[in-house]
This record gives sequence, structure tokens and C-alpha cells, in this order.
Amino acid sequence: MVNHVAHQYEMLKLAERWPVSFTYLIGRRRWEQRVRPMPHHLSWVWRYEPGAYDLAILHLDQRAAHPRTPTHRAYLRVSDRVRDIPRITVNHGTPLFSEPDLGDMPEEVVIRRVKQLVGDDVMIVNSEAAARRWGWGHPLRHGMSPEEWLPLPKRPLVVAQVSRGMPRYHGIPLLDAITTELGRRGIGVINIGEDVVPRTWSDQRRLLGAALIYLDTTFDSPMPRGRTEAMHSGCCLLTTPRHDADSFVENGVSGFLLGDDPQDWCDLVEDLLGPRFDEAVRIGRRARDVATRAFHIDGYLAALWEIVAARAARRRDLCE
Repeated sequence: MVNHVAHQYEMLKLAERWPVSFTYLIGRRRWEQRVRPMPHHLSWVWRYEPGAYDLAILHLDQRAAHPRTPTHRAYLRVSDRVRDIPRITVNHGTPLFSEPDLGDMPEEVVIRRVKQLVGDDVMIVNSEAAARRWGWGHPLRHGMSPEEWLPLPKRPLVVAQVSRGMPRYHGIPLLDAITTELGRRGIGVINIGEDVVPRTWSDQRRLLGAALIYLDTTFDSPMPRGRTEAMHSGCCLLTTPRHDADSFVENGVSGFLLGDDPQDWCDLVEDLLGPRFDEAVRIGRRARDVATRAFHIDGYLAALWEIVAARAARRRDLCE
């Protein structure tokens, strides 16, 4: 099964602009169509053939540091097979390891173990702050096609898109506190993917596009994709300031940067749904403008292609 489908969907757009083709080495051919439509040009193989490819792209996050996690096992399955070509590892996380069933792991241990796994591969991370935390890595912010998102007329909806996996990492305690307090005030929060599971990507985009307010309570997730989707959808963004969010969110202008006090979040939500509704709509429009500049597919693909082309060139140099 393909993980990080939304990320892969954008990455695979490389093949629409540059001379590159993608083949997935995977034990089970499964693409979650409800998350994103599968690109028509994607190929699949069940067994790796040495010499047939120029470059490998692998994926992991901090969970790969623990040998009992599926992430660790999946990474090793591919890494152990693919030894004859240059590789890029996309690291989607940070060194914060806090799993309910496995406990916490010191960050220095996580960093050391991930470094052992990645070795000399180029490692892409999702934010500048993530690169600083890991101590190495090429920061590359994701990008999306603005025309694929729907800035619809806004309704008094408050939404989030926060996974309950790795609760501390994703800021679930803060989200739960906000949701509980807003519930006392008669205001509901829809956590898309949990409270409502869209049947299709179109359903998700319509729900997000109609929402006035988007809550991003993530504690240590670098450049949460759901937050960028909300900005492209014209939502009024309320977010934690971590991972350089203040470099693209101007507080009170293109969104709101908030701390860890749930009362502050709830008071602001109540105001924005009430007397400041029109202001929230204007802020959402500015957020979309910011996302179009800071998280555009063109910039993302151009930067990714530079990395891919440079690594693939190493393969050609070795063969000459």
C-alpha cells in the first residue's frame, strides 16, 4: 500500500514536466483513490531488477527509529534491496518520538538511528526547522496546484485535519481541549478524516472550501499538508507558530498564530464566527494568496527536479 498518498500525488507531477518516469516497488498494489486520483503514468513492480533504474526515492519519518514499527520494517525492505543506484530519502517527520504503545525515545537516539538508516543518501525534510532539528537534511516545502482547490463561499464551519496517530506530535491534547470548550459554547469542530471521512477527494475539497475557520494545533509536524490545503481553500487559519509558520503567516493579516492556551483559541473562534465573520473571510482570501506564492506546485517541482537530476547524474557518471 502506498503511504503519504497526498505527497506522492504532487511529487509524481514531475513526470508531466520533465523526462522522468516512476515505478513503484511495492508488495501490494493499492492506491487510496479517495485521497487523490492515481496518476495514469504510474507503473508498479513487485520485484526489484538491478540496473533497470537510475534513482530510488525512499520515505520514512521518526517512527523508523524503532525496530518494532511498520515504518522501520518497510524502509529496510526497500533499502536492503536497492543498493546499486543513488538514493533520496524523504523524511516526513522530526526527531520527536512519542508513541502511546512504544513510549518516548530521546531525540538524540532518534537522530542517531535515522542517520544510520539513511547513511549517505540525500535526505529531504519538510521545513527549515526540521533540518535544524535533525542536524542535516535538504529543506523542501511542499507545493500544490492552486486551481485544484475550491475557495467556496464561506459557511460558519470550524474544521481541522489532524491525525490521532502520534498524539503529542500532532497536538491532539490541545485540539481536544479546544473542541471540548467550544462544545460547551455550542460550537462544533469537524476533524476531517475522523468526524467526517470524505468518500472522495472532491468531497474533501468541497467541505474544506466551504469552511470559514481551520484549526491547526500540531505540535511538531513540519509544514502540515492539511494546513496548506486549508490556505489554498481560503479558510481563515488559526495555527501554532512552530516550524517557521511566522515566515508566511502574518498574525492577524493572513491568519492567526496562537499559543497553547485553549481559551485563546476558543475566544477567537467565537469572535470570528460572530461579529468578525467578514474579517475572517478577508483573512482567508489573503491566506490563499500567500499559499499561492509560498506553496505553489511550480516552485516545489522545480526544486525537487534539481535534487533528482543531480542524484541521477551520479548514476550516469558511475556508468561511464
